[in-house]
Amino acid sequence: MASARAVSSLRSFSLCSGASPLLGVLAMLFFFLPGCTTQSPLHASLVDTLGTVKETRYTHNIRIDAAAGRFEVDCSGFVEHVLGMATPKALADLRSSLPSLVGAQPKRPLAKHFVAYFQALANGQAASVHWQALSRAEDLRPGDVVAWLMPAELESRNTGHVMIVREKARAASVTPITKVPLEWIVPVTDATSTRHGRNDSRFSSKATGVGTGEVVLVADAQAPREQTGRIVGYRWSPESQNLRTTTVAMARPR
Repeated sequence: MASARAVSSLRSFSLCSGASPLLGVLAMLFFFLPGCTTQSPLHASLVDTLGTVKETRYTHNIRIDAAAGRFEVDCSGFVEHVLGMATPKALADLRSSLPSLVGAQPKRPLAKHFVAYFQALANGQAASVHWQALSRAEDLRPGDVVAWLMPAELESRNTGHVMIVREKARAASVTPITKVPLEWIVPVTDATSTRHGRNDSRFSSKATGVGTGEVVLVADAQAPREQTGRIVGYRWSPESQNLRTTTVAMARPR
């Protein structure tokens, strides 16, 4: 079963936050709520869905049986599954763009392919009415997708990491003179073999696979005014002292 921490950590999400459809498929239920100006996923349904996860582990051999509550996935396999359920046209646009962006059609999109596509959206190399490129962590909202490339100094067969935002990012530090936010703590839902610190829902059980945690996105303190907030790296958890400089890309499926 998903841990009580994973379930309770999502209770602070606002029902009227205007979250994207991506979070809706996790919740498995859409309907209108009094006082909401847009159709939002029902937070209680999201808690319900996470509560039905009976078995999960991190693996590159993707096997999903949602009815049985079994999710054997890696990060990109999990995000691809959720995208396919919630916003299939967004997933289709990503897939169809990859041959021109990376030179071939991959069997399935990996973290590096999410990065390439999100970068192409941002620079105009790709276009889609089903995606919106994002450049600043402060603009992230539940249901957005964040991806980064594996830093050069880390030895790994993985191409990077990709995750779904579950709560709005919050500023963790600011530059000493301008007071511009430099680090942002971003609550995420992902599939991983390495937990995001002590507040990760998988920490106590030492589980791998689907769960919730927090990552830190780091902005460029030396960026020119027009690029304020540009993300240049990450820390794996708020507890980590290791800043990893790499390409980070973000987008919103719609």
